Amino acid sequence: MRGFKERRNGYARLDTKQLLEAEMREALGLAPAKPAPKRSGQRPSYIQVELSVRKSSGGPAFRFEHRSRSLSTLEAQLEAEKLVRQKGWEVWAVLDVRQVSE
Repeated sequence: MRGFKERRNGYARLDTKQLLEAEMREALGLAPAKPAPKRSGQRPSYIQVELSVRKSSGGPAFRFEHRSRSLSTLEAQLEAEKLVRQKGWEVWAVLDVRQVSE
């Protein structure tokens, strides 16, 4: 049985005293840090807001699209409307607010 390696809690075969000591160190946070698992290709997501806007002086309406990293659709819509007002345009209508995952 000497050549047989058993793994328990990530440790190679140790005697009972060494195993208890290693487990206690890990429980107290004194054990060497284990490498964090890598993220598995998490795709970025965002909220896309489409507004129909027009110039303050009038004229035809046109489409304005804004991508927000916010989690809230309402916050993303308000962010887009704020950008429209900063450019001197008026929000005519909200066309679409949707979450997009790439």
